[in-house]
Amino acid sequence: MAEETAENRDSLRVIMTAPDVPARWPRVAVRRQAERTARGKLNGRLVRRSPLSDILELAAMRLGVEGKTSL
Repeated sequence: MAEETAENRDSLRVIMTAPDVPARWPRVAVRRQAERTARGKLNGRLVRRSPLSDILELAAMRLGVEGKTSL
């Protein structure tokens, strides 16, 4: 799945650069920082992962796969 995700990202970059759409790196950096900040939520587990983290990640991956197949 990691290889397929990397291939999808690479093909998206090719599609974005074809019509000269610039990459907005400041936005990418802000999104990454927001994701890291969201991990520090007050669930009583600042050092360890929450028990539901795996379920949430699987649900997000499933949504991505379903979205890809519907295209």
